Amino acid sequence: MAVTRDQARRLLSESEMTLFSESRNPALRSFSARELTRRIERARKLRDRSRDLLQRQRLRSRQRTGAKAGATGEANERTARKGEVLDDILQRFEGRLQEVQRSDEASGRVAAGARARKATTAQPAARKVATKAQAAPRKAAGKATTEGASSAAKSRRTPPGRATAGPATATARKSTAAKRPRQKAITPEQALAQTRELLQAKQQRDRGPRAYQTLDEQAESGPPEPGYQSGSAKSKAQELHAGEIRLEPIHGSISTRDRQSQGKRDHR
Repeated sequence: MAVTRDQARRLLSESEMTLFSESRNPALRSFSARELTRRIERARKLRDRSRDLLQRQRLRSRQRTGAKAGATGEANERTARKGEVLDDILQRFEGRLQEVQRSDEASGRVAAGARARKATTAQPAARKVATKAQAAPRKAAGKATTEGASSAAKSRRTPPGRATAGPATATARKSTAAKRPRQKAITPEQALAQTRELLQAKQQRDRGPRAYQTLDEQAESGPPEPGYQSGSAKSKAQELHAGEIRLEPIHGSISTRDRQSQGKRDHR
């Protein structure tokens, strides 16, 4: 719905006009996803509040005149127009948020590809480290054999509880730490999917009926039948119609003209 700034200024307050200006370019393209989400929540609250006010006004009009649009058929038109403007603001913010999310998703795929290429490049280096770790125990065993009796004497003098770990043990520990699996972090795609699920659940809840709608007599029985809602509403509408067309004065004028015409005919 195309709305000019002058038209919106006649319907919206100052804070709502600020939101209206932010929903237009170039201000709209300068917001991040988090900023757009905050403005979407604010615009949705204002839109829902305007719709609730319109519903209450229509119910009062139906009680007074027997029709939701009032006796003139144009009652509550300003409130309805304001709700349409706020709904247009909300749709603009939501459309921009979808564009930002698609852009972030594409950037996440590029970053994931870069990480995958980096991991592929790091695999040969990890193989070299593992090869060195496997060769270290054999070198240590050969060194221990060549040392002979001196190392055996040292092992006899050193108590078992104070035995120090050799280079083979340290290398084995490093290789075990390298093989230990890392805890996987959440990916950008998974985070985006969770955000979308939460947003869909919130939108589904917002589309549901309001609390006051369950108290309306017509909420469960569907739309009302055409015509008057009751006999009292019919009599009240007819009374208002008779007052608007000045039915009593018209009857008097007709009877007066009839008497004058009859007198002229009798005189002839």
